Amino acid sequence: MGFRSSFWRHHHRPDSTYEFSAFSGADIVGPDKDYLAIGRTFVMPVAAAACITVTDNDKSLSGDSWRNERGNDRSGQRADIEYNGAKVHDDAKIYAEQFYFLKGSDGKIYKLLEIEVAGVSRFADDTVDFYTFIGDVPPAGVSLTAIGVRNVWRGVDYEDLGAGPKAEDPAFGAGDTEGDAEEIVDGGPNENNFLHTTAGTIDFTDNVGESHTVTVVPDAAGYRGTMTAIVSDEADVDGVGQVTWEFSVEDSALDELAEGQTVVQTYEIVLEDSLGGTDVKTVTITLTGKNDVPVFGEVVEFQQSFESDADGFLDTSNGWDGTITLVASGTDGIASPDGAQHAIFEQGGSGPFTRFDGYRDEFTGDWVAEVKVYLDTSWAAGEGFDYSVASNGSDGSHQRDFIFHVTKDSSTGELLVGGSNNTNFDPREDLETVNHHVVTASDWYTLQHVFRNDGGVLAVDLNLVDSSGTVVWTETRTDASDTIGATGEVGGNRYGWFTNIDVVGGIAVDAASLNVPDFPHAQLAEALYAPAPGEEIAATGDLPFEDVDLIDTHTASATLSSATLSTGDPVDAALLAALNAGMTAVISDASTGDGDGQVTWAFAIDAVAAEVLDPGEVLTAQYAVTVTDTAAT
Repeated sequence: MGFRSSFWRHHHRPDSTYEFSAFSGADIVGPDKDYLAIGRTFVMPVAAAACITVTDNDKSLSGDSWRNERGNDRSGQRADIEYNGAKVHDDAKIYAEQFYFLKGSDGKIYKLLEIEVAGVSRFADDTVDFYTFIGDVPPAGVSLTAIGVRNVWRGVDYEDLGAGPKAEDPAFGAGDTEGDAEEIVDGGPNENNFLHTTAGTIDFTDNVGESHTVTVVPDAAGYRGTMTAIVSDEADVDGVGQVTWEFSVEDSALDELAEGQTVVQTYEIVLEDSLGGTDVKTVTITLTGKNDVPVFGEVVEFQQSFESDADGFLDTSNGWDGTITLVASGTDGIASPDGAQHAIFEQGGSGPFTRFDGYRDEFTGDWVAEVKVYLDTSWAAGEGFDYSVASNGSDGSHQRDFIFHVTKDSSTGELLVGGSNNTNFDPREDLETVNHHVVTASDWYTLQHVFRNDGGVLAVDLNLVDSSGTVVWTETRTDASDTIGATGEVGGNRYGWFTNIDVVGGIAVDAASLNVPDFPHAQLAEALYAPAPGEEIAATGDLPFEDVDLIDTHTASATLSSATLSTGDPVDAALLAALNAGMTAVISDASTGDGDGQVTWAFAIDAVAAEVLDPGEVLTAQYAVTVTDTAAT
């Protein structure tokens, strides 16, 4: 390593002020404050830490008087000295003490001048003796040995003084100071599953031989994404370096930004050199949103957390089979996935059972049942359990079971997960022969049942979801006889049931829930069964919705989609007109700010219009309720 060929020299100003850099005594002779004796060797420092500014009415620094540690001239000299960025002498008198002749490990001879502060002992502290080179300056790292010394008599011209590069702060130059990321359009490829990145470089300069570190300081809290920076090219060889920064943000973190909405985030890139000098550059990141369509939500009708009770499940304590014990997180080395407690389910005859919040005989839309279970790969061979969620029939009776089978398979030694519609109340030992998943790591998994309308027939997805939220296995069960509709066989939910738990010590269970759509068809149908003449037929309800674009505003509307009679006859024109005008929808709770809103619908027609219906004849009217956001989606 070496200094630049051009030194940081004095600046001769009209007011006869001179400025030059210098090394402290500690830099040259070490921290013991000894003098530079003949034969002493030291290593050339990276940069000078002192800056001496002299105002004088002649052009030379006087020599030593030999008597009283003072200069031998009577000029009006005044010297200010800064050392490591702090002023250590103000209006002092300085003089040239002596020359040292140095032999470098590079084979060259160098001339070093010792400068002292008048009236102060040369051994008082590190800020009394200073050294600067006359002529050539050795590169940093060269070993220098004192081979001769001579006292300074007549003085030294200020113009001949210069210790090489001063300990300058690093300085940022040109580079990339802006970046951006734009949300993926709603429904687009990789939406909410993509990492946006933007990067840039910024040049900087500093003394040769210095090393650097860089840190990132956000200008505010709560920023989206992550900004990092590194020194990608050091300045130690040529004095020119480079910092590379990179910003990344998950697409899902941009969801709440509306169409065209921008958020500006600024970061301070702080560069620091090995001598403590710093410089700062601001990088600006602009995030831009795309519209996300508002979505009518589901209502959580049932939720059992086991934080304080297990009231949503039946066991031997309230007339069913099996036992439920609440345990603290960490029991048997199992940390609860949600909160401070979970439950241990054990069988006794069969296992615990839940009716959720009650049976439903109407399929009002796709619905989901979930429960978390800790699947332990250390279970003994042949141990396992079955868990069923059943569909109700539209007649209120049992329709069909949909069952997860979990078994530590005796033949393979693997923990397997499969599915079917039946249980034999024992762990299945044939799961390796059917669609299955191999559990390789003990952890909490969600057993998720998704009941959905697949073209008028019930389809149920058995999804195994790992603790990160990833679906790792799916089996879809369907039967053509499970029809959905006005005359269909399928209703809503029935029960959740651990039909058998053949695991010593039981299984850890948490977070059971049932989510169903809030589409109140049944309420409207009941209002139309037997209208009283002369009265208004009316019904009302609420539909929750979600819009992740937090600044969006919304409007709501309702239109008649279909009107059918149970007899198959056409609907009377006057009644049809009343139905067309009979439904309204308004935004009763705006989603602005938190993303959760609500539409209130209201149905009302004059009962006279319904008098055309024959006794027992059923009219089913279906309406499309639409919520529209700022971007008209």
